[in-house]
Amino acid sequence: MICIISQDVFFWTLSTIIQSMVAFVALLGMVAVYKMQITQRNKESIAESMRIHLCLYIDNRIEIEKKGEKGEKSTKIINSSEAYSYSIIKIEEKARELSNEYPEDMILKSAVFEFSNIKKGQKDIRNKINDFFLLTISLISFSLILLPMSSYLECNKYNLLTLVVIVLWSIGSLYLGYKLVKKLI
Repeated sequence: MICIISQDVFFWTLSTIIQSMVAFVALLGMVAVYKMQITQRNKESIAESMRIHLCLYIDNRIEIEKKGEKGEKSTKIINSSEAYSYSIIKIEEKARELSNEYPEDMILKSAVFEFSNIKKGQKDIRNKINDFFLLTISLISFSLILLPMSSYLECNKYNLLTLVVIVLWSIGSLYLGYKLVKKLI
């Protein structure tokens, strides 16, 4: 019987695919972390400008009058020192709350819009990363299972079929990785 794929070719092909995919996962992971850091910095920048806007709002424009027993102004929404200690999440919540109360304020509306866009973008990136990693890690696992068995495999049509499936799987994984890198960059 003529052997189309020898045990050595099968072994080295699996080994190369595993190493290449692990390197690709590491590279893509680095790009994904970098992109997530950039989006986090954008979110922090928006939060900082909103923190300043909230303080200006509080100090200059938004004193809510509540008639107490003595009929005097008794409360503000928040005070300036409290606004400076707000986390990004708290600022985002406060911006949403105030944009509902004061729909005419375009700065609040734009900040809420930017926060929601960043959140959608981060969710989209996470979903694409999960899809890519699931496909690639399953490919690597399958190849790792077959790798030690390659020396026991006889020369038959199943070796070729297995190798074709793994190569097509690798191409699919590379394509998902390419789409992910294109989205991240």
